Amino acid sequence: MRRIIGKALIEKVGKDVSNATAPIQVCSGLTGGVEAAIHAVRRLYENDETEAVILVDAENAFNLMNRNLALNNIQFTCPELSTYIINTYRRPGSLYVSGHDTPMLSDEGVTQGDNSAMALYASSLMPLLNSLMLQSDDNIYKFLKQIWYADDAAAGGKLEDMASWWSMFKCMLLEQW
Repeated sequence: MRRIIGKALIEKVGKDVSNATAPIQVCSGLTGGVEAAIHAVRRLYENDETEAVILVDAENAFNLMNRNLALNNIQFTCPELSTYIINTYRRPGSLYVSGHDTPMLSDEGVTQGDNSAMALYASSLMPLLNSLMLQSDDNIYKFLKQIWYADDAAAGGKLEDMASWWSMFKCMLLEQW
């Protein structure tokens, strides 16, 4: 039942989720999201002003995400989806494994197999991504560009800007996770 309701809801509010997360986070149903990310990174890499590009893969991010913080964030980033997500994720989900009598509880991150998991993850990550864009003193990131597909990111620009971005990203990630 949860998968049916989740699929129907994402069908209805998918555009709202994409509007809340695009263009920086392209995993939330944006048509051609992966392809857009690849082309954006290629253009960034080929730009004459780019000194370096960094590729980031957050290890096991879907399972390590702070669920309470995600439920709080989604109220602001995508209110159209928040009521359903809060009602579904405020208690641990039951995962049934073949051959076991008792279910495993999913109490952190997003629940595997949930149709709304990518929308939850993308929406809940937006405050972190927006903070990375706005944390500039005197527009330090005037050339730094970043694009995300779920927990995979690419950023490029001037080396000094990238070093500041990476340092801030690591600090913010520790605070949010």
